[in-house]
Amino acid sequence: MELLRLEKLPKGYEYYDSCDFGAARELEEINCDLAAYWYGTGSYEGTGNIIFRVNESWYHSGCSHCSCYGPLDSLSLTNPQSDYRNFLDNCSNEMKVEIEPLMDLLDKHLNLTPMKYRITKFKNEFRVEKLEGGNWKPDRQITGYDPRDSAELTDEVRFKTQEEAEKYIERKRPIVWETVKEIEI
Repeated sequence: MELLRLEKLPKGYEYYDSCDFGAARELEEINCDLAAYWYGTGSYEGTGNIIFRVNESWYHSGCSHCSCYGPLDSLSLTNPQSDYRNFLDNCSNEMKVEIEPLMDLLDKHLNLTPMKYRITKFKNEFRVEKLEGGNWKPDRQITGYDPRDSAELTDEVRFKTQEEAEKYIERKRPIVWETVKEIEI
């Protein structure tokens, strides 16, 4: 298992002392193969966040606790994502400040190359596409799970306005993207 620690705590957590949270055993028990975290301790408590991978799915967990518990006592394998950047889709601005540095750390560790995206206008919708294997393909996002076989249900990423599509792409860093292309039917 690879455990990446972000030593500099995010903005707003200067009160805490950055430290190792010593929870590698708990992560190994759930078959985690890669994790990025930041963690700090105060008087009688700890705080932090962790993004980790188990069986090719990514998970996020908060590591805040009082002195009675440890940083991973509330760890659970819920809300799996195929890409750790998907956690940005439904989080607050405050949470983005806490988890984006972890994503940058993972990007650097995994040597990710920038993904190319473009926005296409089709009828009255703006569709986000990404370049895969030399071909432009619709970007897909998880919309749910099939309870019969736990398979992910996905749908094409579409928006009513170009501005909404641009905001979606900006959250998918690191990226390179092109301007809107008109598509004929």
